[in-house]
Amino acid sequence: MPTILTVDDDVDLVKTLAAVLGAKGHRALGAASAKEALEILRREPCDAVLLDLGLEDASGLDLLERIRELDPDLPVIILTGDTGVPTAVKAMRMGARDYLTKPCRN
Repeated sequence: MPTILTVDDDVDLVKTLAAVLGAKGHRALGAASAKEALEILRREPCDAVLLDLGLEDASGLDLLERIRELDPDLPVIILTGDTGVPTAVKAMRMGARDYLTKPCRN
């Protein structure tokens, strides 16, 4: 069963994505901060990360950089309310696989 970590300071969104991912046969983990996400990634093998760019304790791009240091091959998909192309391009250059704009469809 693939494990997917969702990192977003919107706890309701994390719960919703966990329910959707669970219904699709994935094991869903959630983190509300960059600190919590890094703690999870250090102890739990994950198959992918859904990462919000607007976290309260760190920039999502900074966390993406830290994730790349931990596991350069871990697929990271950015979740963002910012539909600006420069942000998406920067995230992709930093190693994100793709990005979804919020609100995203199930």
